[in-house]
Amino acid sequence: MNPELPAVVAATGLWLLSIEDIRSRELSEKHVAAIAAAVAAASALAAPWRISPLPLKAYLVVNAILLLAVSLTALLGMLGWGDVAALAIMFIATPTVPNSSSVLPTLLVVLAYYIGLMLLYIAFNLVTNLARLRELPPASTRAKKLLYMMIARPIEAKRLANNPGWWYPLSLCGKEKLSFNIYMNPPDVARTVQKAIRKGCVKPGEKVWATYGIPAIPLLAASYTLALVAGDKVITTLLGIHIAKALTQNIPQQR
Repeated sequence: MNPELPAVVAATGLWLLSIEDIRSRELSEKHVAAIAAAVAAASALAAPWRISPLPLKAYLVVNAILLLAVSLTALLGMLGWGDVAALAIMFIATPTVPNSSSVLPTLLVVLAYYIGLMLLYIAFNLVTNLARLRELPPASTRAKKLLYMMIARPIEAKRLANNPGWWYPLSLCGKEKLSFNIYMNPPDVARTVQKAIRKGCVKPGEKVWATYGIPAIPLLAASYTLALVAGDKVITTLLGIHIAKALTQNIPQQR
């Protein structure tokens, strides 16, 4: 049986879950369970754990620790449990490495690509704000102003009050936040902004800095697909360049 079969099943399932996440920022527990069961069945037949460049136990431990760390992040309300489920599906499908040419553990590679995609979004958001900026964010410190420009956009309060979509206000009525409640839905955001307008602490035409609730499952699915195709080549190349530079800096120059 092809050991890559579980990875194909997992990637297909994750892209299907991505559609749900984009639409509602929620995942059906039945769909997650069905995909996990299909991946587990494929893994039992294909035995993907046989691909293990280093000792199998090392990969299982590292991947399990990373999954536990993400679970603790979900407990703190910084990530959703759907994101944890997505990573668990990847772990079941590829418990050691993402493909036969890789050395680094699957979840380490996936999370590295995921962080890279988030950094690209942050850079794009910062450049967009700098290009369109007419006033600085109403934050109390320079650091917060910069962070707002990296993760948020100025949006009229009346838009947030009527049709916020998946935008979450960070600066409202003098309060400054750098995060939001991931379990808030658009109606909750609309009521919050409507209440602020009624109180008079924000005018309908006033700009409110809000951050977009990026659906994590599509990014995780993209990161996993990239890991399956490219493996850890990008990461090891970057690490290799860094190590090479460090070594060259430590070698005394000949005169």
